[in-house]
Amino acid sequence: MRLTFAGRNTKEIENLIDESGVLEDTEGTIKEKVEELIDSNAKLNALEEHFDTSTFGSVVDLFRTYKYSKFPKFNFKNFTSLQRTFAYSKIETFDYYIDCSSATIGVQMFLGSVKLKSMVGINTSAMTSVNFMFNDCAGLETIQEPLNFQNVATANNTFLTCNALKNIKFVAGTIKVNISFPSSSLLSGDSIQSIIDGLATVETAQTLTLHTDVKAKLT
Repeated sequence: MRLTFAGRNTKEIENLIDESGVLEDTEGTIKEKVEELIDSNAKLNALEEHFDTSTFGSVVDLFRTYKYSKFPKFNFKNFTSLQRTFAYSKIETFDYYIDCSSATIGVQMFLGSVKLKSMVGINTSAMTSVNFMFNDCAGLETIQEPLNFQNVATANNTFLTCNALKNIKFVAGTIKVNISFPSSSLLSGDSIQSIIDGLATVETAQTLTLHTDVKAKLT
């Protein structure tokens, strides 16, 4: 019998086998368990194909309260709204770039995900609203890749209660709205400079709010 796991690398296949219990001394024959594993993998491939080829509008709370520390790589390119997608989840890190280039709404996307510590980044280039996006992500320390706020019209309380935030970057000249980091006292010098460089030249004055300790660094 030959097993084919489309799109899976060796480590992923090993994990699938381990999780399936094929090698454990449990009820059912190995043949039955292998068949069950093949069926499970086929369903996963079908699900991935569905998300890859379908266009989604407003999908609210899709993975809200997700209870595991890691979230598998997932294709968000066809989603137009990611409102509260990972709100109150237990995810600790995203070790891949979240490419959601079609999403215009990022409202409360990671709201209350207090265990989230780091992420490679997220494509915000099409987003018009990122209100409360990282609100109450009290453990978030690092967002590696620059955030692009070129189309953002509202960024209310996007980083409220991000007490641990140290490292963050923005694409230069893309912040055109009020933006605040009232709880982020630990911002690195490079992060502060990137925020300042991120401010765009606008006709109507906007406000940048920083923690008192960060203001002291600037002076």
